[in-house]
Amino acid sequence: MINGERDLYRFEATGGADLTVTITSLEDNAVFEIYAPDESLVIGDSASFSVAPLQSDGTYQIVVGPTRGNATYAITFEVG
Repeated sequence: MINGERDLYRFEATGGADLTVTITSLEDNAVFEIYAPDESLVIGDSASFSVAPLQSDGTYQIVVGPTRGNATYAITFEVG
């Protein structure tokens, strides 16, 4: 990812589901934010996150960005 760009991931979830998100980057310079279906911020600028349970049904968004320079990353998220 080039500095200044953001990647967006969307997923459907139901209220009560558990969410776990983890990101790894070669230089520890990638973080994510999670937004609820109502576009409120669930968590910001994090490298790992677990929440149980999600508060509402709908489409959630994970936005990934670099903290400095370009970033090469891998992200996993699980809704269960």
